[in-house]
Amino acid sequence: MLCRDLAIAHQRLLLQARRNLTFTQAPVAEIAEALGFADPAYFARCFRRGTGQSPLNYRRRAGGQHQL
Repeated sequence: MLCRDLAIAHQRLLLQARRNLTFTQAPVAEIAEALGFADPAYFARCFRRGTGQSPLNYRRRAGGQHQL
């Protein structure tokens, strides 16, 4: 059960990171900090592991098409 709960928590963090990268212009370091990551590089590694691309590449591919 604990592994399942951790997986859900990681997926929620990843979802929020994707939203922030798509809908805001906040720097990656600021997004990482807001999500509780002390190290932006560690956030980037976790993001890449979860999505297959870096946060900056994800933002570029989102293309800013969903501006607030």
